[in-house]
Amino acid sequence: MRIIPLPPGRPDLIDESARVLAAAFERDPVVARIVPSSSSSSSSGSRNAADRRERIAAFFAWGMRSVDESGIDLAVEGDLDSDTIDSEIVGGAAIGRVLGVTLWEGPEHRPRPLGALHGLLAAWRAIGFRGLREDRAYEEASAPHRPTEPHWYLVDVGVHPDAAGRGIGAALLAHGLARADAAGLPAALTSTSAGSRRLYELQGFVTTHETTTGPFAGLTSMRRPPAAR
Repeated sequence: MRIIPLPPGRPDLIDESARVLAAAFERDPVVARIVPSSSSSSSSGSRNAADRRERIAAFFAWGMRSVDESGIDLAVEGDLDSDTIDSEIVGGAAIGRVLGVTLWEGPEHRPRPLGALHGLLAAWRAIGFRGLREDRAYEEASAPHRPTEPHWYLVDVGVHPDAAGRGIGAALLAHGLARADAAGLPAALTSTSAGSRRLYELQGFVTTHETTTGPFAGLTSMRRPPAAR
């Protein structure tokens, strides 16, 4: 397994990575509000589950196209270094299957309107106005509790369930945190479940705020100071 930055100009890897995030977050409580499960009969349950995963993937692809690609890291199978990817690799499968993904917003993050617009129509088709409204409500619930000083913000980290238990999530987090430490900046995130909160605590994050009421009760804002150099 190797951690690489997202190679520029690789929409195939964005789509593959979005499917990894969809598999990782399928049961996440916030994602369940944005892309709820269908209540159709059990005879079509498998088809509905696969359709929901595709809709979740479209939602994450929109998010990936909205952030600066320099903040996206991939854990991939294989042992190629990132310098060879653009010049020698053609298909996404050639660098090895994507196992995990992190999306970070840096201290100078600015939304990419053209990138967001590129995926907005697909996201709207996938999750509808209701899903977009729930996503906006989540952002409004979490944004006030982000640090006010310059920081790196972890938007998402996800590992495909088939690759769980291999330490990939921890390795991806450590990779991003090393970047924040090198800049002498804190890192922050919003945890959506008790399980993820424990993982973040192991990486040095501490709770700064917990939402206890409303539709997003359980959201936990967390911060990690930069490691001493």
